Amino acid sequence: MDHKLKQGIELFNSGNFFEAHEVWESYWNTLQTPEKTQLQALIQSAVALHLLTQGREIGAIKVWNRAISNFKKVKEPLFDILIEDLVEQMQNVFSDFSELKAQNVKIRLI
Repeated sequence: MDHKLKQGIELFNSGNFFEAHEVWESYWNTLQTPEKTQLQALIQSAVALHLLTQGREIGAIKVWNRAISNFKKVKEPLFDILIEDLVEQMQNVFSDFSELKAQNVKIRLI
């Protein structure tokens, strides 16, 4: 496993999502498809979580949706990362967020 990939994983796992994105982005520039696509999805996952921690929920959801799209483009995990587990955990974060927000929504037309 590449040093930058491993460093990004350690940063991501410790909650340093922005820093993980920065490290992975420098490595991303050296890759070819399909590795590049899968790493892009990991970068987008880190960005989505960073945005969520910054209170930028709408942006986080948009970036997460792009990450899902990129994960779907790659059929097999390429970096010894349990992508299905990551996607499930991320889906839980965003579904919990959506449910919480939905409970607080009050719309009145009249």
